[in-house]
Amino acid sequence: MFYSEGEDYPVSAKTGELTWANVDLKNPREMAAFRKQQAQRAGNRIRAAVKELQEKGILDENARRIRQDVPPLINV
Repeated sequence: MFYSEGEDYPVSAKTGELTWANVDLKNPREMAAFRKQQAQRAGNRIRAAVKELQEKGILDENARRIRQDVPPLINV
């Protein structure tokens, strides 16, 4: 992995996703971009899960459990 002259993100980040297969673990800037990408993906998964639970009537608009017949959610 390498950075173009004057660029803040690795070339692979502009041409495709950084993955464990192509990220340079020894490059702090590339690892920072990889972590940011992974955090964004995790946030997207969390929002999708909360939306699904809200649509099923398990969580309210504040993501609080409203159905008492299901076990409490585990804080992850």
